[in-house]
Amino acid sequence: MLLGYTIDLSENDFYMYGDDIILDDCARYGDIYSINKVSETLKIKSKKNIFYIRDGFTIVSEQFKLFCEKENYAGLEFVSLPNSKGFYWFKINNIIEYDTERKKTRFINYNEDCKGYEEIIGRKIWNIV
Repeated sequence: MLLGYTIDLSENDFYMYGDDIILDDCARYGDIYSINKVSETLKIKSKKNIFYIRDGFTIVSEQFKLFCEKENYAGLEFVSLPNSKGFYWFKINNIIEYDTERKKTRFINYNEDCKGYEEIIGRKIWNIV
């Protein structure tokens, strides 16, 4: 019986937010899901099926997308990258509980106007147990 898969991510030296996307002053207090924009000009040159880029986006290939669709995984979203055919921003919309006190998560520089923190520092999600 298969219980799940382990995915090992590596970083690629790309940024989603370059000169073609203008972010407002509050963007630094939000997260990539709330900003919800992808670059029109980002050109991914990779042979990897899954990796993350410098500003926190997880990028996946068409092959990875098809695998997830075949397995009927719930809560996943694949946002096309206009200038990188066959690559997608991989959004996981499933929500799990995370004990910020037990994991000693630090919330740094709350901005009242933007209703968010400049930084949130904590353990990786797979260190919850």
